Amino acid sequence: MEGSSFDLATATDISTILRQWEENHQVYSFDPVPWLNRLADLVEGETELYMKMDPDPFDDRHPSRSDPTGNLGHMLKTIFKRDTFVNKLIGEYSRENYWSRLGQPDRDVNTLNVAATRLLLDVVPGLEASIVFQEAEGLITKLFSWAEKAPNPLQTYATGLLATAMEVSEIAGNHKDKNMHLVPIMLERLRDILNVFLEEKKKEKITSVRPFAMFQSKSQLKDGTINVESSENRLDDEPDEDPPTDAPSSVEIFAPPKKKIRRRKSRRDDEIKTSASTQIKLDIPTVKEESSNSSWAELEVNLIGTIQIHPLTDSTKMIMIFRYLASLGEYQDLLGHCIEHNAIDLILRSIDLKITGDSRLAFEALKYLSTLLCHKRFVQDFLCSDGLRKLLVIPRPSIAATGVSLCLYFLACSEDAMERICSGDQRVVEHMVIFAMWLLECGHESGRWNATLFFAVTFKLAVILDLFDKNDGLRLLYNAIATLSIFNDDEGPLDEDKEYVEKQSVKHVCSSLKRYFEAHMIRKLQLLAENVGSPTNSYQNMVKDNMYDNIQLLLEFLPFRAKWPAIDRFLSLNGIHQMLKIIAMAYDWTFNGRSETVRSALEVLALVSVYPRAQLALCEKVDVPFENSAVGIHIVLGASEGEIVNDSEVQKAALNAIINCVCAPKYRIGDDVSNMQWGTKKKSRSPEDLLEKCGNALEPTMA
Repeated sequence: MEGSSFDLATATDISTILRQWEENHQVYSFDPVPWLNRLADLVEGETELYMKMDPDPFDDRHPSRSDPTGNLGHMLKTIFKRDTFVNKLIGEYSRENYWSRLGQPDRDVNTLNVAATRLLLDVVPGLEASIVFQEAEGLITKLFSWAEKAPNPLQTYATGLLATAMEVSEIAGNHKDKNMHLVPIMLERLRDILNVFLEEKKKEKITSVRPFAMFQSKSQLKDGTINVESSENRLDDEPDEDPPTDAPSSVEIFAPPKKKIRRRKSRRDDEIKTSASTQIKLDIPTVKEESSNSSWAELEVNLIGTIQIHPLTDSTKMIMIFRYLASLGEYQDLLGHCIEHNAIDLILRSIDLKITGDSRLAFEALKYLSTLLCHKRFVQDFLCSDGLRKLLVIPRPSIAATGVSLCLYFLACSEDAMERICSGDQRVVEHMVIFAMWLLECGHESGRWNATLFFAVTFKLAVILDLFDKNDGLRLLYNAIATLSIFNDDEGPLDEDKEYVEKQSVKHVCSSLKRYFEAHMIRKLQLLAENVGSPTNSYQNMVKDNMYDNIQLLLEFLPFRAKWPAIDRFLSLNGIHQMLKIIAMAYDWTFNGRSETVRSALEVLALVSVYPRAQLALCEKVDVPFENSAVGIHIVLGASEGEIVNDSEVQKAALNAIINCVCAPKYRIGDDVSNMQWGTKKKSRSPEDLLEKCGNALEPTMA
């Protein structure tokens, strides 16, 4: 019997509640609904606190790993340790015939099913979907039925659980026909809810009165909204007061409102007004630009967003639908439904934070968008709908901005799409690059990874490379690894998860740096070819498909004193020493990307070592964390002998870097080209001096 000393309504300890449940659940008159609801209330409360910490929205690890000191992870572990309770929750409380099987057909089974699915949805972060749902085949069938026909909130809870189940490809494949039937229903339902939601938001914006609004400057008030004007969204040619590259990594949330800057009306202004129909206007708001009287309650929704499971909201209904659609977005046979029901329009309206004000809803819509961008047909429709511009106006920082990072990466993977973007409005291209560069410093690891991969794919495009260099992107890319804890002697030992994440960051950045210098190498070869007039000389068609062939060509044709700003900037950042540190430290690494990381770092050295200043840097001593200093070229030599990673491609990259230093030609054909850009006429080393220095640096290890 339920003890009178135990008050379920005020209980806060999960273990105590579950222990009391075990003592009472077999009683004939026992009603599990209050117990399930109390557990759901507690889990939802901790989930809300966890989300306020702004965890990486793409981090799908168990909360006990992503936040070891938090209560949410502990709660979920405690629940799933109680096998009897979990089996009852999944296998019995979720059945429509639960009460009739117990001989109590008059009791309300719908209330029980709602409570069970609500709690099950709450504990999804601690759920092993591939095991739970495959072992409960009957539950999947029932979820499809509820998601289609049940009243809310059961309908929405079932949709959210289906979203989790369909992320397991085997389960999605087994229910292909049911998904084909349900997807168009979900798209239409989403449209209906979204229409009502947006209409209510517009009414709220008209009738709402913000606290302390009387202190807001007139320049900020326009039609009841904040008029954001910054250096990033001006259309004139007036130089920025604050260059976008100097954007702070942390945003002042309660900064005073900016004053509008009066400026002289120019002819350019008239041109903009007359071509408004063709010119794309980009209003890119940031939290820093919001007025100081914005309350945290308002900002939190825009930055982090919320998911209110109980009582159910329209926003949560749409979030669960987006999650279900995103779990199936990559399947080609469902693409027709997305096009027929104009999924692009639903997504673009959902990510308009000026109207919705819900960053969490926008993030889920962007996750769905990223899955659809895998399809070439959808990418073209997305660009025709002016989708890229609408991505770039999403405020940052916010979790929605992190969602944009994945969309940008998938766009980058489409060569046709990027060529179309780069040949279009150059202001859009510039804002895309600036947005991606901001992501390199954002607070979410996944955002930084996606931005790094975006640039790795797009460096081959000249306009992207130029904008990246113009805005000092190399510094941001370098800082993505230079500031990591694994390279800091003062940091204590890292936990396993954080160490793995940081090593993955190193892998991505090294790969991106390799693509960056490879793109510059091809450009340098093209420049050499253009500076020679005779079509019969050996410069013509010199760019090869193989990177090492191109390196050899540069060694032969690049003038000894030619300037190379990209490598000069890398040297000023101490980038070569950083690559050498990575190679040396990788000896003790055990993660599965070690070989690729070392190879990329060595290929960076092979690419930059065609430049004399880089060769000198390889002859210097390098301080390696937790070890004694070593001459850089000795580290490369060890890699060439298989000491770091026993991999032929790694050894090949190391050998090429060494060959560039000690076997470079004393006389370069390019030195005869009179119209090449030469270095300063200051006293400097000759090719013979450089070869001798590199040979001497290598000699002690060869003895």
